[in-house]
Amino acid sequence: MKKTRIAALLLALLMTFCTLPMSALAKTATAYVKKGITLNVRSVPQVKKGNVVAKLSGGTTVKVQYTVGSWSKITWGTSKSNTGYVVSKYITTSASGASSGYLYVKTPSKVGVNLRSGPSNGNYILRVIRDGQRVQVLSASSKGWTKVMYKKQIGYIYTKYLSTTK
Repeated sequence: MKKTRIAALLLALLMTFCTLPMSALAKTATAYVKKGITLNVRSVPQVKKGNVVAKLSGGTTVKVQYTVGSWSKITWGTSKSNTGYVVSKYITTSASGASSGYLYVKTPSKVGVNLRSGPSNGNYILRVIRDGQRVQVLSASSKGWTKVMYKKQIGYIYTKYLSTTK
């Protein structure tokens, strides 16, 4: 009797995970609110029942926790309470699709950020870019790094240190 209950529970769990889209099980990914819009963030993944908890402007960096159907659960900023649901078609994984092609360096310490020769902390530091400086976005990487140009030098900056505002 006990083995039957355990088997039934395991089968139910297996069926639950098999019916979810694979994107619902994906790791957290960096994304951006598409340019030219203000995106409503809702308390639940429904337009009619979900209260608007925030409005994010085009280019805002978000972290996608998971996606189910046409909705994505996101977080943004540094506060743990900054979480909610958005319609997935209004966010993009391309930093260049999020803004006019330029973003600003923004760090919590206000010191600056390393421009690196490749998309990892193990790559050579080309220079330090001061907080508030504008960089041209060339492309985004799925590993959390953005390829940029600063004063005619091309390199990579960790995406969480880029913002649409100074």
